[in-house]
Amino acid sequence: MDKTRFDAVTRLLAGGVPRRVALSALIGAVLHLSGRIPGEHRVEARRKRKRKKRCKPQCAGKACGKDSCGGTCGRCDGSCVAGVCVCPGALRNCHGACRQCCSDAHCENGRSCLQGVCACPPGQAPCPNECCGPFQECEIGMCREPARPECDGFSSPCTSGATCCSGACVELLGLMYCDRSEVGEPCLVDSDCIEGASCISFHCLT
Repeated sequence: MDKTRFDAVTRLLAGGVPRRVALSALIGAVLHLSGRIPGEHRVEARRKRKRKKRCKPQCAGKACGKDSCGGTCGRCDGSCVAGVCVCPGALRNCHGACRQCCSDAHCENGRSCLQGVCACPPGQAPCPNECCGPFQECEIGMCREPARPECDGFSSPCTSGATCCSGACVELLGLMYCDRSEVGEPCLVDSDCIEGASCISFHCLT
């Protein structure tokens, strides 16, 4: 109790103030000293009881199933057996989601894991044993290169673009030669394509 408040209470007792008034002042001083206000201890007790009632999930060693608090220990698209998620058939457990694959390591024949399914990358066509690139054809379970085009490559002499893979016959040093092929046009070798493109499956690709 600070000195000022103590002196005030002392004067009240010495001055003949009614006992009830003096007692109220004394109680107020004690409460001030303890840092508490009336009823505060009851509020704190209720808070402690609420904290004690909070449920603690029981999920040790479990990836799925009930957590004893009305919730679950994790997702499981299949069957939860003794806290372990079991997926049906050949599906894999991908953190509770039953999928054909979880990563590219689970796929074969050049396929990638796309949203849980083994599929050929964009731009490639599926073939039983592999993924076929652009302009390739799937025959008897294998990707086959297209037939070699019947055309002349870059710098071949020409009289019109009809014989050139690029379809363009241009003048070069006073003579007419086949121009380079653009992306997507036929080619025979890499040098037939424009800069930055390669001849793949007899077509210029980047």
